[in-house]
Amino acid sequence: MNRSEKVGGLIGAFVLFAGVSLLFCRCYPRDMFNFVMGMNRWVYHVTAYAALMRDEYPPFRLDMGPHEPEAEGADK
Repeated sequence: MNRSEKVGGLIGAFVLFAGVSLLFCRCYPRDMFNFVMGMNRWVYHVTAYAALMRDEYPPFRLDMGPHEPEAEGADK
């Protein structure tokens, strides 16, 4: 097990910071929540692509809107 597996990476660091914020301020910063959720969502998209479950490569965007934006030139 290497060091990056123990630490948890960037997402783990933000979750740790959010935990400290919750402990002292009793609030989870909304922007940090959106960032962490967007990163998790993107990681799952890339994992699905790498596992050959999806044909299209996931774009790098962290939006948390109610729906996925349509790709340019997509058939309607």
